[in-house]
Amino acid sequence: MLLSKISPSGFMNTVLIGVFVYIFAQLLVGILVSRGIKNEADYLLAGRNFGYGLATLSIFATWFGAETVVGSAGKVYIAYLSAPLLAWAFKRNIESLDEVEETS
Repeated sequence: MLLSKISPSGFMNTVLIGVFVYIFAQLLVGILVSRGIKNEADYLLAGRNFGYGLATLSIFATWFGAETVVGSAGKVYIAYLSAPLLAWAFKRNIESLDEVEETS
């Protein structure tokens, strides 16, 4: 296998070169496509050249992307942040109750 013959540093250099080639290709495509855009409305509406299929896929991609970001944040809050926050709030309430009992 080819990857087993490449040293770890050589492999990382190969990956790094691949990342730079990908970034360069994205910039090149962006520059070439931007020449056909006349104004902001043309950019936002893709020149009104989307068919129903591509427009539907674009809406689903936007929907699922937003759902992933918002859903992940909510899941992290529920699973990892809410328990420590509740424990902290409970501890503070117990401490404040102790202070109230000491003063009365």
